[in-house]
Amino acid sequence: IGARLAELGHEVWIGTRDPKATLASTESGPYGDPPFAVWRHEHPDVALGTFVEVAEAGELIVNATNGAASIEALRTAGEEHLDGKVLIDISNPLDVSGGMSPSLFVSNTDSLGEQIQRAFPAVRVVKALNTMNAFVMAHPSSVGAGEHTVFVSGNDEEAKAQVTELLRAFGWRASGRSARCSCRPDDAGRSRCASRPSGRPRCRSCARSRARRSRAASAGSCP
Repeated sequence: IGARLAELGHEVWIGTRDPKATLASTESGPYGDPPFAVWRHEHPDVALGTFVEVAEAGELIVNATNGAASIEALRTAGEEHLDGKVLIDISNPLDVSGGMSPSLFVSNTDSLGEQIQRAFPAVRVVKALNTMNAFVMAHPSSVGAGEHTVFVSGNDEEAKAQVTELLRAFGWRASGRSARCSCRPDDAGRSRCASRPSGRPRCRSCARSRARRSRAASAGSCP
């Protein structure tokens, strides 16, 4: 996600609890991707900082942390740095305590997206992109070289419109009508009541993004 945002001309920060430890790590990623320091060398325009620094700097936040630690990580970032901002939640409430394949630690009557919204009532939470592979999130055309629809959930219409515009820039097709609805199906991997992105952006910051570079922040899953 961070690389794709930078590719599209956004100023990107990636957040971690300990930037020095993240850069010093020699471990490869879960999909065999190189250590973060190698990735960072290939993407010199992407800045690295603490959760607090990223939350302060970002105009738009992407929660890409492990779902089990998402609320804790966002609290570490500081509610005062998040209030009023759009937060795209791409995390999943995966419970791996029983090994693979994981189950969900919340579903049906609640969702992680709703829990985040309750924990941070002034944050404009939008649930999206959590039902597909990370590579497909950033490059939907990699699947069948075709256009695909992504679902967006949240209670803030302007926030959903802003996220919709960003997802269109990624290459996602927008269709259908946007409506207020629960992100519960997204967390469970079934989008039966999630809304499809639609409409033009109505918030000023999104409308300005075409004319100038906007600042985006991505909080990554880190030790």
